[in-house]
Amino acid sequence: MRIPARRLAIAVPLLAVVFVVSLTSQRQARIDPAAVSFVLTRGGQLGLADFRGRPLLISFWASDCPACLREMPELGELYHELSPAGLGMIGVAMPHDPPARILEVQQRLDPPYPLAFDLESRVTRAFGDVRVTPTHVLVGPAGDIVFRHTGALDMAQTRSLILDLLPRT
Repeated sequence: MRIPARRLAIAVPLLAVVFVVSLTSQRQARIDPAAVSFVLTRGGQLGLADFRGRPLLISFWASDCPACLREMPELGELYHELSPAGLGMIGVAMPHDPPARILEVQQRLDPPYPLAFDLESRVTRAFGDVRVTPTHVLVGPAGDIVFRHTGALDMAQTRSLILDLLPRT
């Protein structure tokens, strides 16, 4: 089936506009802090509201995701560097991951930032029904989604984005 050039000339720019609008709206999305609660692997809970006023990097990961596991030490370094200045970070295990595997990864890799279970998919749904790992969401101090990325992070770019959100001293 051939699509006439005239229709393509109309369809392609229209799709580009829809794509740009969707990216823009995603950046401006705001998550209701009361709707998100992180169930920590070491016990206890944290709410999104606990991070109000400071940036929060959320990393959705899975124990069967090689890129996620390779990236965890780099995220740990970023956390060590920027958490004293106010960065919050949390790793959210995907709902399909059995708790025993999550805890095994935590014991083996020992990330310095907290990890959380999401057994009922509440957190993944709250952040746009995350299904692919790794997926990262950077929530700004005001609670808006500043950045969302699926795949391994460019740590230099991520560091720069976070530095722009931290208070100047």
